[in-house]
Amino acid sequence: MEIKCATCNNSNKNIEFYGPFCADCAKKKKSEEIDEEVNIDRCSSCNMLLFGKERYNDSKENIEFIISHKIKKPTRIIELYNDKVLLEIIDEFYNKTILLNKEIRIRYNKRLCQVCARKKGGYYEAIIQARGSDEKIDRFINEIKRYLEEREAFITKIENVANGKDLYISDNLLTKSFLHNKGFKTINSYTLKGMQNGKRLYKVTYALYL
Repeated sequence: MEIKCATCNNSNKNIEFYGPFCADCAKKKKSEEIDEEVNIDRCSSCNMLLFGKERYNDSKENIEFIISHKIKKPTRIIELYNDKVLLEIIDEFYNKTILLNKEIRIRYNKRLCQVCARKKGGYYEAIIQARGSDEKIDRFINEIKRYLEEREAFITKIENVANGKDLYISDNLLTKSFLHNKGFKTINSYTLKGMQNGKRLYKVTYALYL
């Protein structure tokens, strides 16, 4: 039986239908439901893409991932150029899967990510007082720096002191984990830094002889 499109009067003999609409009109209707612009946060310091609590490298795959979550539809980037992107979007219309293409604009909002904000603010949770020969201390610094950076933490600053160096580190749990996993023996002291949700928060100093 011939069916005419409710919008353009096209016949189902000429084109696929989705309910009372031909494919062209169905795709147009679904396309109109999708915003013409998507906002993506980008760190103004490290240039990483920011989504939720995570940081992502600036890549086509990660932009695709963020846009898919923003528009809440499975999405594939066909073409990416500057602040515009051509998308292939999978949607549902009248209980049928429909595939449509749409060009949208990406607006990048600049702000500091938590890591860069903490770096600029001199944030630290732990201090390692490393003592020993320069060679052993430098080797230790290279190891813990690599360990921290792989986990999005960092050494805030390094101070030269008598017989060694003091390392100010952004994450105490990672500091503790590194020292434990490597089998280092330390003498620990604690300084109250404040309260959070009724619990006392401490900065920890690890005295380490290499």
